[in-house]
Amino acid sequence: MVARYVATPTGGTGARPPVASIVRAVKRSTKGPWFMRRRRCLREGLLAYRFLGLAGHAPTIHFAVDRTSLDEDVASGHCWVTVDGRTVINPPSPGMVEVVAYDPDGTARRSGRGARSVD
Repeated sequence: MVARYVATPTGGTGARPPVASIVRAVKRSTKGPWFMRRRRCLREGLLAYRFLGLAGHAPTIHFAVDRTSLDEDVASGHCWVTVDGRTVINPPSPGMVEVVAYDPDGTARRSGRGARSVD
């Protein structure tokens, strides 16, 4: 499903496929995972970032940790994708602290010491 956007980024019509169409295709193709079963946001986020970029959109993928999970044995993380500043897949929960984001060209923006809270 998603692969058709790779062969012809414009879908053969001269226009970019809509963001919503790509997101739907990603969600359908990751529905029954064989790998990374407990990491739905990562599976969907990586595919959406890749295929939105191939289709000519300018996606940014964000990675964050749940601040409240830092005292637990295993920290809880999350990733989501934005296009033009609008979240298009896997919206973050309040309390998430962004650690790094990758711009459309793959450039990392690290949040560092002043990590950005997603509230």
